[in-house]
Amino acid sequence: MNQMDSIDRRRVFMRLPEKERDAALWNMLMDELSERVKLTTRVIALEDQYKFMKGEMDGIARRKTDTLQLNTQQKIDVALEKRSVTWIWYRDKVLAPTLSALHTLITLALLYFVFGGKIPQP
Repeated sequence: MNQMDSIDRRRVFMRLPEKERDAALWNMLMDELSERVKLTTRVIALEDQYKFMKGEMDGIARRKTDTLQLNTQQKIDVALEKRSVTWIWYRDKVLAPTLSALHTLITLALLYFVFGGKIPQP
């Protein structure tokens, strides 16, 4: 595109009625925003893929390090640490809600008997 084409386009644009100029500008703006959204979506997808691949590579490197460079005592420590992590998960995710439900049931039973409830006879 040479300079004369650019000048001609500007003259034609400036001769348009104001509403048509505004519509043309809005159309260009919407096109740019649409392209930006598409680009942003692609960038996010690439970032997700990068994070996944980086995690996989870190995992591979960690497994190689764990098996090649650790002595027996360090391997035992790693195994015990994994058991500790499992216990923490069990304690927080399973044991706490179970104890909470049991505590609630005991409290309700005590309240039932304190306020005159009777055990039904078969």
